[in-house]
Amino acid sequence: MTILEVYLEDITKSLIMTNETFLANTIKNVRPFCDTKIKLSDISLEEDGIKKYVLSKLSDYLFHDIPKVINILNGILNTKLEVSINDICNVTITRHDIVHRNGKNKDGEVIDLDRSVSLEALNIVEEFANELRQKLSEL
Repeated sequence: MTILEVYLEDITKSLIMTNETFLANTIKNVRPFCDTKIKLSDISLEEDGIKKYVLSKLSDYLFHDIPKVINILNGILNTKLEVSINDICNVTITRHDIVHRNGKNKDGEVIDLDRSVSLEALNIVEEFANELRQKLSEL
């Protein structure tokens, strides 16, 4: 799951770094940029200061909240990405329970984690990343 989070962060930043329209869309459509007053002193006067500021603020985001990440990408692209997120969201919930609830779900039940569950989670992560990459390449 951690590798997916890094992948999502890298894709998001890459879109902004390589396309001025995506940078403008981010400022216009993505929080905190679209609804927060920013002091000019927070932005470097060096070349690409605004871009570096946006990228820096995006580094503060956690990229394991898949619906939030898709909303960010929708804002950057200024269009709605049609990707299936149900399975990957279930994987992130399981990951959260393992990491933050000592391997138990909200009801206190121990999560059965074996080789087949791990392999299925890896396949879901790979399928989601491939689908997302495909949708982005179609733009």
